[in-house]
Amino acid sequence: MSDHIPLTERDVELITYLSGGFVNEEIASLMGISDHAVKKRTTRMASRVGITGSRQQALVDYAYRHGYLTPKPCTPMQPLPPRLAQILTLMIRGLGFMAIAADLGISPWSVRAHQRRLHDILGAETNAQAVAIAWEAGLMAGSNAPNLKGSTA
Repeated sequence: MSDHIPLTERDVELITYLSGGFVNEEIASLMGISDHAVKKRTTRMASRVGITGSRQQALVDYAYRHGYLTPKPCTPMQPLPPRLAQILTLMIRGLGFMAIAADLGISPWSVRAHQRRLHDILGAETNAQAVAIAWEAGLMAGSNAPNLKGSTA
C-alpha cells in the first residue's frame, strides 16, 4: 500500500458502512446510489491508495491506520491464535482466500474454515467487519504496525 492518500467524506462514509458489516446492496441503499456505484467507488478508492486484491477489508484497515476511523474504547480481547492472526493479517493486506491459501500452503477450504472461525470469535458478518472489530478490540499491535498481536508472521 502507498503512503497516506486523502479520502473524501463520501469515501469515509462508505468505509464506515463496510466496517459495520454492511454488504454492497445495503450500502447502496443507505448512500442513495446504485450497487454498481458502490463497487466502482470501492475499486477506484482502493486503486487510489494502492490496494489490490480483496479491497474492502484493506480499505477498512487503511481508514483505521490513517485516522479516518478511530477505535472506540471497549473490552480488550485475548490475542488470536497464531493461525487466525496470520489469516487476518493476510486479509488486511488485501489477499483473497485463494491467495491466502497459496501464501500459507494450505487448502482454500482450510482458509474458509479459518475465516468462519475468525468471524465467529469476533462476531463479524464480513471480512471487512472482522478487520474493524480487530481494531476496536485492541487486537492490532498499533496504528502503524502491519502485524497483529499473537501473530507469528
